[in-house]
Amino acid sequence: MAESNKSVKHDVMVSYSWGSQETVLKIREQLREAGLSCWIDVEQMSGSIVEAMSAAVENCSVFLMCYSEGYSKSMSCKSEAEYATKLQKIIIPCKMDRDYEARGWLGFLIGSRLFFDFSGEYPFKTKMEDLLREINIHLKRNSPGALAKEIQNSLKTDDAVGNKEAGNSKIVKEITINNAEGVRHIVFFPPDKFWIGYEKSIALISGTGEKLNEIQRSYRFTFGAHSVTKEGFLVYLSHKFVKRRISDTNTEKLFTTTNVDGWKARSIFASHRTENIIVGLQNEEKGIGKLSVYDKEGNHQQTIEKNANDKPLYTLPRYITDNVNGDLVTSDKYGGIVVIDQSGNHRFTYNLSKPRAVVTDSHGRIFGCNKTPTIHVIDKDGKFLMNIHTGSKDIFGLYLHQDTELYTGFDSAKKIVVYKV
Repeated sequence: MAESNKSVKHDVMVSYSWGSQETVLKIREQLREAGLSCWIDVEQMSGSIVEAMSAAVENCSVFLMCYSEGYSKSMSCKSEAEYATKLQKIIIPCKMDRDYEARGWLGFLIGSRLFFDFSGEYPFKTKMEDLLREINIHLKRNSPGALAKEIQNSLKTDDAVGNKEAGNSKIVKEITINNAEGVRHIVFFPPDKFWIGYEKSIALISGTGEKLNEIQRSYRFTFGAHSVTKEGFLVYLSHKFVKRRISDTNTEKLFTTTNVDGWKARSIFASHRTENIIVGLQNEEKGIGKLSVYDKEGNHQQTIEKNANDKPLYTLPRYITDNVNGDLVTSDKYGGIVVIDQSGNHRFTYNLSKPRAVVTDSHGRIFGCNKTPTIHVIDKDGKFLMNIHTGSKDIFGLYLHQDTELYTGFDSAKKIVVYKV
């Protein structure tokens, strides 16, 4: 028997194979407790199975794909997933088998989607909280009222200085960047300047947006690809080198990091707490990433690549920062916000789809953005705290000034908008 009348609209359809039923039923109970309506086949159905399944897919808002090896071999599961894809339903994959990696048709459908791991590798409660947050974000985003509010917020942001509001967040000021191609990364350069990054270049700008200097990098990966050390030196990625700019006329190659055994540098961060320099690298062929930690002179200290179960932690590290407790926080393109401790042990991963910049404050809070109008704020242990609504999907770079002002880099609009937090 399938739960819920097939003609009734429901928030979530749970698609799974019978071997995963025990965990799936726990997920169902948590969905119910959260006030979500769900459709799930809890017994082998009789009658017109195809009609019932197709109606369930048609009437759901979110298609929860609880995949496993058994799921990949089930023609019924395949039909459900392909129909959900055809109808452009919101598909959220949940991994049920610890050692299973999706291949073939299932791997194709999952693609680069962020999945939620219920295989037992992580605490059920933690993953359930992440899943509920993701479902609620999608449901609110798709409701007519939320859509109207998003449009209204976008209009407020487009006229940010005049309205002084964007969603729930007060705008302090707006800085138009002159003669720059965008704002993908923001690094503060005391006392009142910024190094910003964009396509193949880094520019030094004043507090009013005037471009004072520019460095051509011959390097197209323009995310978190530069930083400023505690001593005030600019360090940045350029071709296969990490370079350190000591003065306007003196730049040196600090150490080589790319084109070694298929690894290429994608991001860099200079910690003011440890004075270490952390480089995020990617192996495109293998689809994995890692962090390499160096001291301030360029001597290699540590490589961080896998978790305790020998699984890769990273795919493409795009932005890196640290936190007050010594954690390293990485925005990984396909892996969410990945947090490790000072010894390189994996603490948690916050599921944020294709995140962009990440920053932290003196309280240990972590701020992360992606291609949505919302900046997520979590605590140092990965617990969701709040959203900052900006009304724009154009934000790439973040910088937090004295815990009170959040500088956001609008790439296409070529401006920095500062919010009160």
